Amino acid sequence: MYTVNYGEDSDEQCIDIYPSKTEKVNESKAWLVYVHGGAWIDPHQNRKMGKFLCSRVPSDWSAASVDYRLSPKYQHPTHYFDVLEALNYMNKHYGLGDNGSRVVLVGHSAGACIALQVLRFMFRSKTMDGNAPLGAGISNDVIISLCDSISDVVGVEGIYDLEGLVAEYPDYRSFVTLAFGSDESNWREPSPYSWPWCKYVRFEKVKYHFIQSYEDQLLSSKQTLGITKQLKLGGIQPRTEFIHGGSHDDTVSSDQLAMVMNSLY
Repeated sequence: MYTVNYGEDSDEQCIDIYPSKTEKVNESKAWLVYVHGGAWIDPHQNRKMGKFLCSRVPSDWSAASVDYRLSPKYQHPTHYFDVLEALNYMNKHYGLGDNGSRVVLVGHSAGACIALQVLRFMFRSKTMDGNAPLGAGISNDVIISLCDSISDVVGVEGIYDLEGLVAEYPDYRSFVTLAFGSDESNWREPSPYSWPWCKYVRFEKVKYHFIQSYEDQLLSSKQTLGITKQLKLGGIQPRTEFIHGGSHDDTVSSDQLAMVMNSLY
């Protein structure tokens, strides 16, 4: 494993690269890309949280665990713009998304929200619906190449509905406000729960997997069940699994999660 910087604005803009054991990293035909959680604000939840999954991919895969700039210094959409920039860096330096290579994008907690925001940005850029957010600074050709390479998105104990989250856990308003601002009317747009998933059913190549630990003490099943319901209403059939993965933070290094991931390789 080694670390690279994909941006110059912050030490948080870096990636841990886990090269394939059998292929040159720039010739890898498959990648796992991990996006950590931490409520968009916790510096102790960082790319190191991806070590367990990244070090357990098949020998001919490469893997990467991405850091991004945190709130309150930076707010949405910086978090997912940074992950897009990290993917752009890996495309440029390692050929991520080129020549039919496959990408499995995994996000934990807030990182699951970010992973879906990244995917939606790609969908909207590819269809050029006129409403795609600006500012990521990545060419549309690269976005299309990356979009075509993503085969699976895995949300582990994810946050998908900011309004619902704060309604269930009023104390969580503090970090949601730090990351997305105090105006609740601005919380729906970045929440995957609120998106018109029927528009994205055309991207049928992408498979969605939502994983929740029975022992999660920070999030109930409502977020996972809610996003599952919304995708189904949009004509998408996600895979949803409940596992005995331990506490919220322990799940990403659990054997139970590793078994689920092994089924995707």
